Amino acid sequence: TALRYFDGQDPTPTLRWLAEAEGRMVGYVFLWDLHTAIPWLGIAVADDLKGQGLGTRLIETAKDYCRDQGKGGILLTTHYANTRGQALYGGRGFERLGLFDASEMLYLYRFKQQP
Repeated sequence: TALRYFDGQDPTPTLRWLAEAEGRMVGYVFLWDLHTAIPWLGIAVADDLKGQGLGTRLIETAKDYCRDQGKGGILLTTHYANTRGQALYGGRGFERLGLFDASEMLYLYRFKQQP
């Protein structure tokens, strides 16, 4: 799906950023439900590059975009067995809210309100 989007073949109103290294896609992050105050985030990083900061950079790109757009936060889910992902999200300021759909952990990042 991500490759179809970057080739201009996916009409889905989803915003995606691609990370490329040496001619291959090594990660991407995407946002959907952009018409809401709190859009959803999805992320993928190539297995051989996990733990090298790419996931952090992708999440920060999406957070910067949402902050600039005046969004209230970002939601995401991850499988309860994805402990590596859970550590990444917690380290980036996402708060675990609980279970979503019985096997997914629900996370929320809230932007601080400016006085």
